[in-house]
Amino acid sequence: MTEAFSALPAGLLHSLSQMIPEYTLVGAFARDYRVHNVAGLPLVARTLDVDISILVTSLADYHERLKQLDGPHGVGIRFVVDGVQVDVIPYGPEVAPGGIVQTADGITLDVTGMAEAAESADIVEAGHATVRIPTLSSMIGLKVIAWNYRVASTRSDSRDLGPLLKATYHGPDGDALWSDGEAGGKWDYDNMLVGPYRAGKQLSGSWKEESLHRLRSILDTKLPTLATQVAQHDRPSVDLVVDQLKALREGLDVRPNA
Repeated sequence: MTEAFSALPAGLLHSLSQMIPEYTLVGAFARDYRVHNVAGLPLVARTLDVDISILVTSLADYHERLKQLDGPHGVGIRFVVDGVQVDVIPYGPEVAPGGIVQTADGITLDVTGMAEAAESADIVEAGHATVRIPTLSSMIGLKVIAWNYRVASTRSDSRDLGPLLKATYHGPDGDALWSDGEAGGKWDYDNMLVGPYRAGKQLSGSWKEESLHRLRSILDTKLPTLATQVAQHDRPSVDLVVDQLKALREGLDVRPNA
C-alpha cells in the first residue's frame, strides 16, 4: 500500500469499486499520480475523463459486468458514472487475441501490456477507497504501445511520455538509481539516461515476452519519430529524447536479476 492519492473524487472511486471490482486505473490520472504525486514534477494536463481497465473473458462478459452503468457510448467503452465520463478498457487473452480488442464496429484498441500492468500495479489509498495504479515502468510501456496505435489521431501519448520518462530520475526512482551500479556504470551515472534504462529493465522483468516483443519492435522501427513528437511538447532536445528512448530500449533486453 503506497501513499494517499486524493486527485480523484472519493465518491467516484467508491462507486467504481462497488460496480467494477478489481479494476486498474490507467490514463491521465495514473500518469499524474506517477509524475506529480510520486516524482514531484508539475502536472501534465488536466482532464475530466477517467480511464480504467478490467480483465474479461469475452465482450459478452464485459457487457454483463457493466450493464448497471450508463452506457456504453461512442467507441463502445465509454460510460458515465456519478456524472463523470469513464472509459472502461477490456483486456484478456480471449477478448484481445494478439493484444487487439474490437470494442465496436470498426473500433479497435491495442491493449498489449494491460494484463502485466494490472498484475504489478501498486495499491494506492485514495480517500476511503483504494485503487490499483500501474508502476512507472508499466505506464511508460503502455504509453509507447498507445502512441504507436493511435498516433494518427492524437498526440496525447507523446505528450504524456516525456514527463513519464523524466519521472524515472526524480522522486523515489531518482533516489534509487544511484544504488544501481550496473545501470550507473553503463551510462556514466547520467541520471537522465540511467532512469529510462532502469525502466526498461523493470519492464523486462515484469512484462511477458510477447508484450516486450511489441515494445522492442516499436522502438526499433519508430524511435526517431516518437522522439521528435515527445520533444515538441516539453521542449527537451530531440537528441536527449532519442538517447532516453535508446536507453529504455536497451533495458528491455536485460534479463531479470541481471
